Formats: sequence, structure tokens, C-alpha cells
Amino acid sequence: PEQINRITEIQKDFLTELQRIEADEQCLSIGIMGQVKAGKSSFLNALLFDGQPILPEAATPKTANLTRIAYGEQPQLVVHYYSPDEWEGFTRDAASEGDSVSARVARDLLLMVKTHGIDVAEVLARCTETFPATGVADLMGRLNDYVGENGRYTALVKFTEIQLPLPELDGFEIIDTPGMNDPVFSRTQKTRDYMAKCDVVFFLSRCSQFLDQSDMDLLAQQLPAKGVTRLVLVAGQLDGVIADDGFGRASLAETEKNVRSRLTRRADAEIEKLAAAREQLGDPDIAALLRGLKTPILASTYAHGYAHWDESRWGKGMRHMHQQLMEMAEDSWKGYQFTREDWERLGNFGALVVAYENARQDKLPLMQARRDKLMPRTQANLSKTLIELTAAAEHRIAQLKSGDLESI
Repeated sequence: PEQINRITEIQKDFLTELQRIEADEQCLSIGIMGQVKAGKSSFLNALLFDGQPILPEAATPKTANLTRIAYGEQPQLVVHYYSPDEWEGFTRDAASEGDSVSARVARDLLLMVKTHGIDVAEVLARCTETFPATGVADLMGRLNDYVGENGRYTALVKFTEIQLPLPELDGFEIIDTPGMNDPVFSRTQKTRDYMAKCDVVFFLSRCSQFLDQSDMDLLAQQLPAKGVTRLVLVAGQLDGVIADDGFGRASLAETEKNVRSRLTRRADAEIEKLAAAREQLGDPDIAALLRGLKTPILASTYAHGYAHWDESRWGKGMRHMHQQLMEMAEDSWKGYQFTREDWERLGNFGALVVAYENARQDKLPLMQARRDKLMPRTQANLSKTLIELTAAAEHRIAQLKSGDLESI
């Protein structure tokens, strides 16, 4: 039953976080999360690497593994493979009957390995591999083999690390995650597992489908239950919704005003519903955490790039969007010419940097709050799940006692 799987997950999360506390790990973990195609990798490339495509990005899901970005004495990529014992466990789970979480994950991984014809034992014997680099640019392209959707070794990789000698990374880690609704279940599960040690989440939602039902489910159930202590809501890909909304409007200013008003109203209304529901469940802390999302940061990685990167660095998607915006301005806004100030405002990376720096400055209180709430949160999650399991069992007993035997 689903509740049994959930109890197993609660236990796993608790042990993961307890191990982190006992190790006295003073590393604030910042996760970049959202649905598939929310623009997480592009966002991180712009925020940390001045737009260089270090992390794989595309219009289809490209990030299939967790990538940890952290401090290191020299630039290098470190690949962590599953152990032979872990892979043997996957093999057993894949062969088992039923549709449990572990079985679904294992079947995904074995299918990917079969597709690439890999000598599993030879690769897993490496345990970890380290690839030194001369700098950030040297990492470009190499990562895709280990975290990309079609990467040759992706299925065998537990996670990867990009280590960089940047002082601002000392004591912090930033995690690029697979989409939380990825059709390949093993990728979504990696993100869920990671949330057990994530302190701060930048949650990306596309402006064109802002806070849809999948986003709301993630914000209502998964993130708060995992103990995240700070959430930052980013309404990303603002450029696309400006292009969609601008036709028929008189100016960029009118279009922006309409888009910002519409998205902010939606955030206020939908987040309040989630927060009120949490209060009714007796979770005032989670309600307060959610209410902090009522003012999202509207941003555009493309617009940031138009303001700061030479045109020779624009990718295909950036060029296409720029052409769309130029044509719309010509047709609907009497030939209006975008300025660098327009791109800066639409990109809004200044607000994102402030939110990121605030999280870094609040490192110690954020980590202490997570430690303080570990036991109460675990007890609350367990109690809720046991109540649901009891109700499911009682319903089944009633069916067996009074139902038609043939249909049962």
C-alpha cells in the first residue's frame, strides 16, 4: 500500500538527516527544483557560470541526475557511482513482483543500462572518478555523459559533483535536480530523496503555466513534509509570457503591468489556499513558510542574457525568442526598440542574487531550525501516515465482511 511505502520513506529521510546532524556537517544545501522544462539548469548556468552551458539544458528533460556544485581546491568533476551491493539490490527489486517505489526505480535504471550496452561490473568497480579541469569552460560537454537524459553512464551514477575554487561556495552546496514530474520515475525519486537534506529551495515555475496543479501538489505536500526551511518562488521564463501577452497591447509597459498583476494575484490566491489548509491541519510553521511565497520573483534567463552576453553566445532558443519579441514590438508597439534597461528589468537577476545571498547569510539559523524541527516533523508525518493506513485497513476489512465475494 502507498502508506507502507510512505512509512519507509519517512524512516529513510529521518536516518539521512540524523546522519547529517551527527556528522556536524556545516554545509547549507540549496536546491533548484521544479517541474521538467522549468528552466532549472539554464537558471543555474546564468546565476553561477555567466551563462556558459555547463549544466545540460534543452527544451526536453536533460538533467537526469543530481549535480552538486560545491567548493574545491581546484576545478574538477567528481562522478559517484552506485556500489556493487546497491546495484545488486536494484537487480533484485527489478525482478520482484508489484509496483513499489523501489521496483519502479530499479526497472528504470536496468532498462537504461541495457539500452547503452554497458559493462556494469567494470564501471561500478571505479567507485568514483575524478576529472580535473583547467577551469569552468573545461567542464562543458563532459557532464552530459553522466547526468544527461541520454548520457552513457547516467543510470549507474548516484550523483555528480562540480568542485570549484570559489570562496563564495565554501560551506555551501547548490544542487541541480531532475524535474519533479519526470516521466522516468527514478529521476523524480532522486529529487525526493535529496529533499531530506535540503535547507533552502528555489522553486521554479514557468510563467506560461504558473502554479499549475503539479506545482501546487509539490508545494502543498512534498517540500514542507521534507523539512525545507526556506522557499523562494521564481516565476521563470517571463520572456515567453511577454511575447504571448504583448500582441494587441499598446506597449511593453502595459504588457508587463498586466502580466505581473495576473501572476501576483494568482500567487496570492493559490498560496493562501495552501497555507489555510496547513493551518487547519495544525501546521502553523508550514503555513507561514508557504505564505512567504505570495510575492514571487518574476525573472527571465533569456532577458538577462540579452543584457549581458554577446550575441555570439546566444543559443538557438534565445535567438528564436529574441526574434519573436522584436517582431511583436514592430507589429504591436509601433516599432519599439528594447533597451538594456528593459532586458535588465525583465531578467530581474538582481532580485535572485539578493535572495541567494540572504540564504547564505542566514546559514546558521536556517540549519539550526531544521535540526530543531527534525523530531517533531518526523513524528507528525508518521502519525498522519499511520492514521491513513488505519483508515485504509478498516475500509478493506469492511469490504471483506460485507462485499460480494466474486467482485472481491
